[in-house]
Amino acid sequence: MDNVTFENFDPAPYQRVPIVNLRSTIVLTKALLDGKPIEAPPAVHKRADRLHEAVGVAENELTDRLREQVAAIYGVPFEFDGGSDGLWTMCFRRLELHAAYEHTGLDPLIAQTEMPLGISLAHGRKLAERARVLHQRLFGGRGLTFLRGTYRDQCELTGSILRLIKEDNLTEELSELVGAPLVEQLFGMQEHYENMVIDQLKAGPASAQSLRDLWRRLIRLIGQYNNAVLDMLDEDEPESLQIVTTALRPMVTLRELLAASRPKGAESTATNADNAQVDPIIDGDVGDVNEEG
Repeated sequence: MDNVTFENFDPAPYQRVPIVNLRSTIVLTKALLDGKPIEAPPAVHKRADRLHEAVGVAENELTDRLREQVAAIYGVPFEFDGGSDGLWTMCFRRLELHAAYEHTGLDPLIAQTEMPLGISLAHGRKLAERARVLHQRLFGGRGLTFLRGTYRDQCELTGSILRLIKEDNLTEELSELVGAPLVEQLFGMQEHYENMVIDQLKAGPASAQSLRDLWRRLIRLIGQYNNAVLDMLDEDEPESLQIVTTALRPMVTLRELLAASRPKGAESTATNADNAQVDPIIDGDVGDVNEEG
């Protein structure tokens, strides 16, 4: 913005608020407030006070959002899911462990049909054959990958496995191979797991809409504040041009940073806050928004 005069001054870069995520918008707001002209008229102070209040609310909401996210990851759902995963892993491994009886090194002893050890090992081999078939029937080739999916996906898949066990009368077979208490625990845990998933869906994404609303409000208030500062321009007071451009320089600087980080040839399709498909929480910085107030 070197060599700017009243004749070539363009207010547009100061009126179009860059579309950045909420955190970046907060930083932009703070930079603008930090550069507020010392001897600004009441209208600028009024807009600045509103902007300062909105930033405080937005930061508090972001803190609450982080607290909710941490609770969702490391709180009750996370711990409960880990406990459920452990039981399913135990079932999976207990079926697999029967394969020890299929080792060829046991063949000579199993051949001794009159020996108690041979009889015991032969029985173990039969269990291994049954366990291998049941293992494939319940888990197929997917292994334990279903434990790494979303809570919703895992809930439905484990529910399907348990329905298969019940409807195909495999409860007794599985109980003999992995232990009746574990089978009972798997069925009991499923009910609680489903309740957890349902509660999460009913609760919805915490604070998402309120954060989007705060993001839009900040953009609107930035536009209003910038316009109030631009109203300070007075050709009878030449120094007012330097005061205004200095106060609003963060707008130009941020836009330049966005342009430098954007791949060559990439153009933003967003033209205003209403049609920009930008999530104020996770999406990147994509362009400008004209929100004059």
